[in-house]
Amino acid sequence: MKRILIISLIFSLLLGLIACSPADEHVRLNLPAGLMGEATDEELETMRQDEGVVEVTRLADESVEVVLTKEAHQTTLDEMKQGVEEMIDSILSGQNAVTSFKEIDYSDDLSEFTILAKKDEFSEWDTFGVIGFYMSGAIYQVFNGVALDDVDVIVKVLDIDTSEEISSGSYKEIRDAQLEGTE
Repeated sequence: MKRILIISLIFSLLLGLIACSPADEHVRLNLPAGLMGEATDEELETMRQDEGVVEVTRLADESVEVVLTKEAHQTTLDEMKQGVEEMIDSILSGQNAVTSFKEIDYSDDLSEFTILAKKDEFSEWDTFGVIGFYMSGAIYQVFNGVALDDVDVIVKVLDIDTSEEISSGSYKEIRDAQLEGTE
């Protein structure tokens, strides 16, 4: 009985090793040409040398395929979120703080940002302070495997006292409007 148990344990371990092949330990991303098209060969070579980068390949459509270890991928996503936290700190209390903004919250996947503001202090110019949220959220989503056509970042400014929407915008709507204007 012990022997059968040991053999089945060894068999389970072998299956586990087969199931956890190196390919399963990597994340394959296709970074669109719009994001990577202008990257030079030197910049791609620099990417190849980063810790956790397994492979970097420029494809015929100018997109770039990047293969990362799962750990490096998670580290990249964590660093992006840290950058968003720093941006929020700067907007709320930095040298060029937007005084009408009182609180900023965001979804875990950076697809939605909610800004609580004092309506009587708010100006449409204040929305220029959040342009970075659209870009950071979009890049985060691409690095998190969201297809470019599905990427969207919603930024809402709500009155801190009434929760009434003061202003809102969508990355996808902005991008689509720009694409229509270039046709």
